[in-house]
Amino acid sequence: MQGFIVIIGSVARNDFSTSSDIDICRIDCDIQIARKSNWPDGPINIIDYDRNTFNHLFNINSLFIYHILFEGVLIYGDIDEWVKLKSSFILKKNFVEEINDTKELISIFKNIEMFGEHFTSLYSNFFISLKNFSIFYLANKGIYTFNKEQAIKKVFGNYHFNILFDSFNYFERGLSNENLTFSNKEEANDIIQFYLLKMEELS
Repeated sequence: MQGFIVIIGSVARNDFSTSSDIDICRIDCDIQIARKSNWPDGPINIIDYDRNTFNHLFNINSLFIYHILFEGVLIYGDIDEWVKLKSSFILKKNFVEEINDTKELISIFKNIEMFGEHFTSLYSNFFISLKNFSIFYLANKGIYTFNKEQAIKKVFGNYHFNILFDSFNYFERGLSNENLTFSNKEEANDIIQFYLLKMEELS
């Protein structure tokens, strides 16, 4: 298999903002990528797979490989080989194991005391787990979406979404929103409990 470089995420979907990250997957390839003039201003994130790792994920019918193959935009590599990979890939249909694993991981957020009195890291990490749960939950129903905001809102609605998303952007990417505060313990507990209860209802 020849190496490939694939743009994934918001740039591939063309739903990015000016501050969006540029997510790039390199498969059995170490070519450096120069920023394009039409890309957003966010950092470039590189995900590297060697051939064995990619083949393993391909053979276990990984949802993330589906994401790369069918939402990604190939910018380097043999297009005919890429088309063959896409045509031969079979996505798994049952994601109950992934849903349960995410639920087990997310249960640690029941104890908000561990985050002290400032809840930016709580909201940010919780947002990532919510995103993963939502993507797997929808995939288990045959709905494949990898846009974080769309996935979470489709599963859970808009409940305090902005404070979660802005915390993620601040904690993970250094983007701040001065209109939001992250130190209200009662509000933090209310937000976490809402999503945990909703998650139990869904699964």
